[in-house]
Amino acid sequence: MPKALDDLRKKIWSGMKGKINPRTKKPYTESDAWAVATSQFKKRTMSYCESEIENEMELMNDAIAELTGGL
Repeated sequence: MPKALDDLRKKIWSGMKGKINPRTKKPYTESDAWAVATSQFKKRTMSYCESEIENEMELMNDAIAELTGGL
């Protein structure tokens, strides 16, 4: 498990601990914290990957334009 995921889970759990889920009227569980943390971690990771891909595409397009004389 990535350290960042575990740190995120701890942060989320500290905010959820002892609170009641308004939908179920039951206290949040550590399982709920894991679910939220995993979801957020995946969103962050995908967002990072997408921005890295966009940056690489821009570099490739610039290199192609330079090699082809801007055509």
